[in-house]
Amino acid sequence: SQLPGRVIDFVGFEKLAQLYDARTRLQFAKFLSNSNFVNAADQLYQAVLQFEPDSYEAHNNLGTDYFKKGMLDQADAQYRRAIALKPDLADAHFNLGVTAGRRNKVPEAIRHLRNAVRYRNDYVDAYYNLATAYMKQNDVNKAIQTLTNVVTLKSDAAEAHYHLGKLYSQLDQWGSAE
Repeated sequence: SQLPGRVIDFVGFEKLAQLYDARTRLQFAKFLSNSNFVNAADQLYQAVLQFEPDSYEAHNNLGTDYFKKGMLDQADAQYRRAIALKPDLADAHFNLGVTAGRRNKVPEAIRHLRNAVRYRNDYVDAYYNLATAYMKQNDVNKAIQTLTNVVTLKSDAAEAHYHLGKLYSQLDQWGSAE
């Protein structure tokens, strides 16, 4: 079933942020964001941050919403704040890497994506994006090594298999492409 459209306006974000514990507020804001109510989610994240300015999750998730809206500078600032609060937050490093990649700042993207997999060594999306960054730098060997990590973690990663085949063919190593 669908929530009535005016519930959020009726309750008010500041009051909603006071009603529940931090986990519930963050989960609701994330639900709103994932349901494409990004502006509503942003307002709730802002309300959460009024009461809990050191919530690294709220900063990271608010950054993701800013990224969705193309507000890359604001997204960067939120991701950096999240990392300042929790330096080993793999998601924030990943997000900074993706944002840097979007801006064609490949060395910066690589640095952040490497941090993401350092802090979470099973982070398939971070490995894949790291491999993509290596491919942009024409670093075939690092791209192959990183894509191999992707298919080791997720054997049905079709795009990773495809790129591995292309990279091995560039090296004229057709046997490895299988």
